[in-house]
Amino acid sequence: MLVDRKATPWIVASVIMLIVGAALYVPFMHNRPQGPSGGSIPGLIYGGVGSLFMLVAVLLGLRKRLRTLQKIGPFPAGRAHTWMQAHVWLGTLSYPVILFHGGFRFGMTGSLTWVIMWLFTIVFVSGVWGLILQQFIPKNMLERLPLETIYEQHARILALIRGQAKTLVEDATEQSEDEGFEFDAVPAGTAVATLPGSRLSTAKGQLRAFYEKDVHAYLGDDPGSVPQLATDRAAAGTFESVRGSMPPQLIEVVGDLEHLVKERRQIAQQRVWYHWLHTWLFVHVPLSYALVLLAIIHAVTALRYQVAW
Repeated sequence: MLVDRKATPWIVASVIMLIVGAALYVPFMHNRPQGPSGGSIPGLIYGGVGSLFMLVAVLLGLRKRLRTLQKIGPFPAGRAHTWMQAHVWLGTLSYPVILFHGGFRFGMTGSLTWVIMWLFTIVFVSGVWGLILQQFIPKNMLERLPLETIYEQHARILALIRGQAKTLVEDATEQSEDEGFEFDAVPAGTAVATLPGSRLSTAKGQLRAFYEKDVHAYLGDDPGSVPQLATDRAAAGTFESVRGSMPPQLIEVVGDLEHLVKERRQIAQQRVWYHWLHTWLFVHVPLSYALVLLAIIHAVTALRYQVAW
């Protein structure tokens, strides 16, 4: 989610609620000689509000699963943008509110409260990290990867790139029957420049060797194994060197190979950024559901204890 002007009302409201919660926490803290307690009336209020914010944040997952539906029962499902804003800002606000609830204590080591708070901390930090990544990676991909493609199509596109490179080199390096001399096209009335067939054959061999040793490997599954093509600067120098040793007939082929290598490099960079952009979800999402489940168990246990008492 991109934090833009549309998020301003949510940010302002969240900051105001945080300031109010912090202001109310000060007398709550000073009026409890032994420290704030989650079982007190103010503590229960903080806990209830924080739990409500957590629940709203988790419901985003349900909203995504039901995004094709117009309503959830008698209630409107709401706009996806609104749900996302609520997820981010109320989810972020829930962490300090829950800290107010427990008096900034995580509970005894090994207790359910201690486990819940550390789990909540991991969920909170991973969510903030994911939000930060979403502010920079998509923008960089748009600016620096003009050939960006759908991630799920990478395997198919790479196969096409490899096929194109192979065809280019095979067509360019075929040995013709009359390759004793190759003639360049020149205007009528001028001397005809010739290129000895042996020199052209040598150049074709060099081109094929470059393709088989470097280009073919780079277009494979491990582009990092060919450092001379791994960056724009290194690749530009490599191709310039190859281009300088080629006759005019093969220079265009070298340029086409360079373009295909550039496409492969952009796909490799896109895959790296894609994993950065999505890997944090494998931590954030499952731990969020585990957190809610443990919080429900904790609340039920505490309620039963209160009733019994």
